[in-house]
Amino acid sequence: MKILGIGLMGVPFFNLDVKKEAESRGHSMDFCLASSLNFDISNESIDIRAGGFNLKDFDLIHVGSLIRNRWPLIATFGYLSRNTGCAIVDDRLISTNLDQYSGLAKYILEHENGIRFPRSIVFKQVEEIEDKLCEFKFPVIIKTNCSKQGAGVGLAHNIKDIKKFVKQKLKISQNIGFILRERIPNNGDYRVNVIDGKAVVCLKRTPKKGEFRSNISLGGKLTKTNAKDVKEVCAVGEKIARLSNYDVAGVDVMVHADTGVAYVLEVNRAPGSLEDDVLASGVDMAKLIVDLYEKRVA
Repeated sequence: MKILGIGLMGVPFFNLDVKKEAESRGHSMDFCLASSLNFDISNESIDIRAGGFNLKDFDLIHVGSLIRNRWPLIATFGYLSRNTGCAIVDDRLISTNLDQYSGLAKYILEHENGIRFPRSIVFKQVEEIEDKLCEFKFPVIIKTNCSKQGAGVGLAHNIKDIKKFVKQKLKISQNIGFILRERIPNNGDYRVNVIDGKAVVCLKRTPKKGEFRSNISLGGKLTKTNAKDVKEVCAVGEKIARLSNYDVAGVDVMVHADTGVAYVLEVNRAPGSLEDDVLASGVDMAKLIVDLYEKRVA
């Protein structure tokens, strides 16, 4: 049996006594830091590593202190348990719904349910992913794991740009993580507002000239769409909102300019700034949300 201890590197009893006992029984036991997790995920595959180890290679993972990367790791443990049969100690980490609080859980959910999304790598240090960068076509999207409304999102034309972005953000905080994402050729994207399982508004978002981000806060333009032209976009928005168990969601969808395939970029629970969407669409979403409240209580 191959055993990995995550978050137990600084615990002598596990590093010495437990490891010795495991090896005396013919097992192997390795250790790594919880903060060393990095994740490369696409619709075709998932590669999960920590401390240089491929987590899919282990039969059991014993989890210690999770001061860093708590939610991404919990999402990871759930995936491993469901798909590789890896046993997790403690079982509580995979018998709860705690992983829903991780942005990483969205990628796993989409991967497991056949929803298209851009290939993404979740990481802490550039050195952890340098061997994978040659597999990406530049430019790529680089963002922090706490980016919001386009802030903390950059466009990298080469590896030097990625390193510069990471270095600048780490000067502000050592506790943030990063996401490197494949850039989908596009003519803007769509915001799909889903309420009670139904796409009630779908708006085209077009970036201002010279900007790659379509966020309204950054000058993007909202345009009302014809429902017949965006059926697939709305269907994808409804599906990911349902799988996420979100009653009210704002789903950002991008259509590939060459293939016409719809990709999910973000799933926002309880999205803000809906007044812009109401103004552009003419749909009374306040009424629809209160209708939802009354339905839940009835």
